[in-house]
Amino acid sequence: MASTAKTALFIVGIACVALLVGERAAAAPTIYVDPPETHVEIGDPFEICILINDELTGLTGYDLWIDYDETLIDLTGVSEGALPAGSSCETFLYWTDDSTPSEMVLINGAILGGWVDGPGEFLVLSFVALAGGTSPITFHDVDLRDIDNNSISAAHIGGEVITAPPTIYIDPHETNVNVGNFFDVSVSINDGLTELTGYDLWIDYDETLMDLDDVSEGTLPAGCGYETFFYWTDTGTPSEMVLINGAILGGSVDGSGQLAVLRFEALVEGISPVDFHDFELRDLENNPIPATAIDGIVVINEIVPVEERSWTDIKLMYR
Repeated sequence: MASTAKTALFIVGIACVALLVGERAAAAPTIYVDPPETHVEIGDPFEICILINDELTGLTGYDLWIDYDETLIDLTGVSEGALPAGSSCETFLYWTDDSTPSEMVLINGAILGGWVDGPGEFLVLSFVALAGGTSPITFHDVDLRDIDNNSISAAHIGGEVITAPPTIYIDPHETNVNVGNFFDVSVSINDGLTELTGYDLWIDYDETLMDLDDVSEGTLPAGCGYETFFYWTDTGTPSEMVLINGAILGGSVDGSGQLAVLRFEALVEGISPVDFHDFELRDLENNPIPATAIDGIVVINEIVPVEERSWTDIKLMYR
């Protein structure tokens, strides 16, 4: 009986060793962008880091060619990370984006007379956001060397920078309707606004020009897979204002998409703003999410009786 127990323990021990060996074999030396996704507002400076994992050891020299979209982000500097800067050896670092292919930077460096082992922060790249969009940060090529100038094989994983500022906006920005028509405008968020859990919106419009008929939950929270809460009222609010309150219960949503849909009836000719009087956006920890708000307008046109229409009116109807 004791012999059987020892045999079972021996088999379990072999299985554990095999599992550990398998896990270690599955890991690979890797150089990667951190964080994998960066959200910044236009005009803001920001940094991304180049890290190596604990499987990448004995690193002495490196040449990296890194791609990015220079129309969206501008590279302002490259510096050594904590790993080489904290080594006991003298180091060398050089970088340039002159004479390299468009949207690329060449970074060359070395640990002189020594090496470093991962994990750790290897490089820090400083940028400033120029325009809205999504820029990939990719390794066009990588050449890593050990102290004997032998090549070190490593995987490389890029990232991306989303430079569109978190934005909540009226969609469409301008709506053209005729007197007597019902129409919808949406409150939407862009892909820069992420991890949204709760929202309070105070929206102004000209109630002498158009009447609010209904407000419904947008497709983004409605399709998120979580239970949601949605409420609206224009009772007891200041004139020409509607309060919309909503939440994703136990979860969050990322833009882009609709938060709410407002249905109006056009009453008389005129131009009505559809403005954010105020708004409050919250994440899952109930922390405020800063965002830019973009208002909209509704242009209401009077219907001209058929007998009073000019040839110009008719052409405009059918163009």
